[in-house]
Amino acid sequence: MTDLWDRRWPECPPFAHRLRDHYPDLRWLYHPYDGGADVIAPTRTERDALKERHRDWLSAHPLGL
Repeated sequence: MTDLWDRRWPECPPFAHRLRDHYPDLRWLYHPYDGGADVIAPTRTERDALKERHRDWLSAHPLGL
């Protein structure tokens, strides 16, 4: 799940580690909200492939917001 797995502070495990404990088969997250959605892929490669396939889903804002 890309950067969610990274351990930035030893005393604070990444959020994805807590999800993995409850949902061991979890590979993707899809989080819809008003005005859009977030998709969290299991690897950077899969994330980049999804982005390439669905460029029309991306924001037109110069910063990608």
